[in-house]
Amino acid sequence: MKLLKEKLLKCKHCTLCENRENVVIGVGNEHASILFIGGTPKEEEEEYGKSFTKESKKILNELFLSVGLSCKDIYLTNIVKCRPLDDRKPTQLEIKICQRYLDEEIFKIKPKVICTIGREALNFVKTRYGLGEITTINEMHGKIFPETEFVIIPLYHPIVTLKNSIKKKELLLDLKIVKKYASV
Repeated sequence: MKLLKEKLLKCKHCTLCENRENVVIGVGNEHASILFIGGTPKEEEEEYGKSFTKESKKILNELFLSVGLSCKDIYLTNIVKCRPLDDRKPTQLEIKICQRYLDEEIFKIKPKVICTIGREALNFVKTRYGLGEITTINEMHGKIFPETEFVIIPLYHPIVTLKNSIKKKELLLDLKIVKKYASV
């Protein structure tokens, strides 16, 4: 992914580059069975230049351990690689421009399972892979969408589990499904 990071640092294809302090590159095993895709990078992710930092990463690690997944099984990334100013949602054009980098990550990693984390990533992946009309994450989480080279499984964002024990249980059940399809 070193070459990808070099490309990202030089990228000037959209306005997100104008205010970035750092590009946000994915983290984890570059040959992982499971690729987790989150939405827009947050401020702390930009600060560290890595996807899923601090609280989200801590929650994910706890959930992974609960179902028997380890860091060697996963790779975490985002749909866009630069944080929009004032943490606004990226435009459809910004997402489309950045899609080439996510496609490159998917191509290099060759995961068995792609998990969308939260609504923003779900909407992107549904559009990208033609998974039908956009519905809510409540309706989509844990469902399996087979593609040619991998399956897609939408998940709740781990932050929702802090305030909702029911969603935490559902996310744990969904992660067990993920583990089964990844055969890890």
